[in-house]
Amino acid sequence: MGYTVEATGAVVLPADREQAAYDAAREAMTAHQGWFSVDLVDDPESPVTDLSSLVDFAGAAMTRDGDRLLVSPAVDSDPKWSDQATAFWVALAPYADAGMVAFEGEDGETWMYRYLDGVLVQDGRNGFDGSTEPFGEAAETVGPVGTPMPALPPRPSGLSSNRVLRVAIGVAVLLLVLALL
Repeated sequence: MGYTVEATGAVVLPADREQAAYDAAREAMTAHQGWFSVDLVDDPESPVTDLSSLVDFAGAAMTRDGDRLLVSPAVDSDPKWSDQATAFWVALAPYADAGMVAFEGEDGETWMYRYLDGVLVQDGRNGFDGSTEPFGEAAETVGPVGTPMPALPPRPSGLSSNRVLRVAIGVAVLLLVLALL
């Protein structure tokens, strides 16, 4: 049982911050439901002692490449999503300089977490809980398939600080993707 996901991406998180990020993620995950338990930290068969082993409980696999954590689909574990998975990805934000991780759920729903200077922004609707922001409420549905969407209010003119931040994050993500090629 559970909601299967496939994750891909990269997060710029320097190695000297990895232990602090692991400690924060482990603590955040224990406060939410999922398959991770602090008892697994000392499991003699497969101890959970760093981000690359903890990410198994967040629906992905992870390897380090310099200052980048490369995120790939989990092949050696069961990539199930839970509130603990959300907690893991949110907990990385204060330690991340930049990056993005894209998810596709078993039902085809896609969403992405973007990181820039310690901030996480979610794009899309999380297929596990329907939220449009981490730990947010499920997005309202409009109605049966084929029901037209209501008209959106006009966009405000000018550049708000939120829009400037989104543009800056978009540029940083684009530069990161280009650097990965």
